Amino acid sequence: MIISLILDIKPYHEKTYSCFEDVVATIAIWWNREYILKFIESWGFSYMLSPEKLECRIRPKVGNAYWALEEYHGISITELIPRTFDEQIHVINEEIKSNNPVSIYINSFWCPWNPAFQKYCIPHFCIVIGINQEEKQLICLDPFLTDKIKYLPYECLKEGNGKFMIFRLTNKKEINRNWNSIAIHVAKYALGINNNFNIFYAMREFAKEIESTFDITTEIKSFESDLEQVPLFTILSHVVWARMNLSKTIKHLATSCKVDKLLSISDGIEQAANQWSVVRGLFIKAHITGKQNIINKCISERIKSVADYEEELAYNLLNLSSIR
Repeated sequence: MIISLILDIKPYHEKTYSCFEDVVATIAIWWNREYILKFIESWGFSYMLSPEKLECRIRPKVGNAYWALEEYHGISITELIPRTFDEQIHVINEEIKSNNPVSIYINSFWCPWNPAFQKYCIPHFCIVIGINQEEKQLICLDPFLTDKIKYLPYECLKEGNGKFMIFRLTNKKEINRNWNSIAIHVAKYALGINNNFNIFYAMREFAKEIESTFDITTEIKSFESDLEQVPLFTILSHVVWARMNLSKTIKHLATSCKVDKLLSISDGIEQAANQWSVVRGLFIKAHITGKQNIINKCISERIKSVADYEEELAYNLLNLSSIR
């Protein structure tokens, strides 16, 4: 028996969104809420010296989207770790009966409609809109991959299971937005003024390693036949997407608050995203051509140039926002 299938949720996908960002956008639109300001802490980058593979040591370093989503759009998200599988099914069932969609984590290796099924372990998120208890299946939307309803067997969920997310609407809907404070927050997050983590320093340290010791073959190993699945390339795509999403957010502030001087900042962040896309392409070129030593130097110089450009942009935004 199928219970409480939420028929009117339509999947929404943006090419610059991650799977979970598509989940949030889909649910927000269904609730007739905006969500764009969830990206105000998207100007990030982190780098560590160890362990071996870069895929484990660089991240887009996107900040607390949950806080921004609740603060500015009245949507709260609570993460839950199930103590048992039965408890998870029960909670999902109760949420759906209350007309609330639920997002679940599923390892792509155990997600039947995912191209990585039975091939690669990649974190993935989708929306549960119903349960078929008779067939022991969750009824899912996966806006990142398809606009069709999909069915996740209990056994797959058990194998690839993790946290799941409960969504709630707060009493806030129309939030009074102070563009100055939001823009200052964006700049300070990137510059590490409030969190003691300067992303531009991390970018320059990353560039040093690329020029001196980086070996692309370490990152490609086991993925030679499917470069799109190389974790390093996926992470760099997320760096690009995060900047594109932030650019859209700043542009939204400029138009909704009628602050034209923010448009140049939005354009600048988009240009930075394009430069990171070039960096990603150069990594792929280094593998395909085998001219790693030459291309690594080009990659390093490009990253240092982007770091300088972005840092100047962040200070420009900080100064601009401090002058009303």
